[in-house]
Amino acid sequence: MRAKATGQYRDYLREDGWNVFTTTIPNRQIYAQFMLEPVTARESAYDELVTEMINRGLLLPQTGGQR
Repeated sequence: MRAKATGQYRDYLREDGWNVFTTTIPNRQIYAQFMLEPVTARESAYDELVTEMINRGLLLPQTGGQR
């Protein structure tokens, strides 16, 4: 899915009343390599998503752990 299409689908979902994240995780092969292994969010798009989820109250912030 191209970036423009991602934004369009996000807009369609919002218009239909869905609560949509603003963070976009890129479709990259590097992330596919982590199947069944932990992914460190720090300094990646996942970090942005985790931060957004914490800010929305969907996750509790971790203390002293890795992100």
